[in-house]
Amino acid sequence: MGIEGLLSRLNSISHTIHLSAEDQEKLKIRNENDRNLRVAVDASTWISAACHAHGSDLLDERHLTNSGRHELNQQTSPQRRQHVSDIPLFIEQTTKSVMRKVKSIKFCLSPDILVVFDGASPPIKMDTVQSRKRGREEAAEQSIALVPPVVTGNDPNMNIDDLAHQTNHKKISAAKKAGARDQKIYGAVVNSVIQALREEKVTFLVSPYEADGQLAFLAKKGYIDLIVSEDSDFIPLAAPSVLYKYNPILPFMDDSDKAFSESKATGKLIHFRELMFNSDPSLILLNFNATMMSILCVASGCDYCKNLKGIGLVTAKTLLEESFLLEHSSDMDAHPLERFFSKLFQKTREKLNEVDKENYRQTFLNALMMYLHPVVFDPVQGKCVIVDLGASDPVMSEYRPYYELLRDTSKLQDIVGKVYDDTLSCHVAEGWIDPKTWNLRNMESAPSNILTFYDTISSIKEIQVLNQEIQMVDEKDGNHKNKNALSSELDESSSEAIIVLSPLESTPNKTQESQNSALSSGSKPLTQCSSSSTRSPNLLPVRKRGTL
Repeated sequence: MGIEGLLSRLNSISHTIHLSAEDQEKLKIRNENDRNLRVAVDASTWISAACHAHGSDLLDERHLTNSGRHELNQQTSPQRRQHVSDIPLFIEQTTKSVMRKVKSIKFCLSPDILVVFDGASPPIKMDTVQSRKRGREEAAEQSIALVPPVVTGNDPNMNIDDLAHQTNHKKISAAKKAGARDQKIYGAVVNSVIQALREEKVTFLVSPYEADGQLAFLAKKGYIDLIVSEDSDFIPLAAPSVLYKYNPILPFMDDSDKAFSESKATGKLIHFRELMFNSDPSLILLNFNATMMSILCVASGCDYCKNLKGIGLVTAKTLLEESFLLEHSSDMDAHPLERFFSKLFQKTREKLNEVDKENYRQTFLNALMMYLHPVVFDPVQGKCVIVDLGASDPVMSEYRPYYELLRDTSKLQDIVGKVYDDTLSCHVAEGWIDPKTWNLRNMESAPSNILTFYDTISSIKEIQVLNQEIQMVDEKDGNHKNKNALSSELDESSSEAIIVLSPLESTPNKTQESQNSALSSGSKPLTQCSSSSTRSPNLLPVRKRGTL
């Protein structure tokens, strides 16, 4: 997650602070009108940490003893899997861990708190998501594998107790790494945390895609003062103030307000405006603007673009300075980004042909779009928008491929993600509809208008399945259903559905009438609607610009 090695090179501008209710001034954040701090939490980092911490709850303890392994050996693989974990306990413990941290922030800083969740993965990140999924699955397999203690080290004198301890330690480590082994369990944890936040009346928001882009947008708009996270991606996103390594001192086995009233915590605060003062000799960032920081982080390797061999933060920083900040006599007509690409190709240890170079340029530009133009939910407008976090950098505006991609909304959405329909955007942001699966969250507590709207989403999902089957018929010459029959089903279904999953396309009048009918129970954009008395009071409230 994030940019490898970046935060460790920013130690000189990282302020170690001790937090308590009396120490808000230590954050050095403008606090107009003597109000509370507005703190936003990147929920994914806390949930991931909790899943790792309680991952051993998913491990069947019989794996740790000889008699237990013998018992498991008598069972089939499916039977073993049924006893591998206590999933309800895992969900309960991870939820409790996250909520205790949320409570500690409320008492440490007395802030107006907003918890922000990740939404769907943007199209550009699909390869990274699949790679991480395979890693979790491999760790889960290791955690349930029936492997007896064996010598794995170089010490031939290791006794049997040490061997058993080593084997068990590896199993527990694998279980912790697996954490929530699949998306269903992880999704259940997220749903549980969202429900707990509703019950505690803590404001939260589900981002349409990556939470880091959403949080950076809210911070730059002035809706929040401080971001709490462990993700170094907030540096290339130019988030104004981020608190890393938040470490609360929590009361032991006591969740009462009285126990938390004296909460304290430590953390490392980084202000983006202070990057130019970084004194690490390997990463002097004088005269680097926000766009150059984004380019630097993409070149050194990120979730959206792998770095070229031999190119890390230090090398990329040197080449970026030469390309953007120094005068050039030989290639002054070339755009600084093209000069940067040329230097990267000369410096890398990879052998690249022209096709490889062009592919890298495109992947690089796509990754840059994720940092400069993510899809976010605007709580004031009550809808999803593609924003400009780069503040229309004049140098990038002169780069033709960037300019053309920015103008082509369809291609841009194939990279950063589709812009949802306004009504769907609100229901996703409010946490009722999961943008990863389009399933309804917490159906038993959902307002009636949400249930009505969800019926529409279900119709669209059926249409998408029919579309996929028709494509399979085209490819395999009709081995499934008859293509004409499928097309007929599609026509009948689409005549009744509301098309909200292709957001920027024009909507027919009949579709709009259907949408109005479906929303007759009172659903409106998040910043304006109050669907019914059953609507949760902890959703993102309506405020004027500059407030949360």
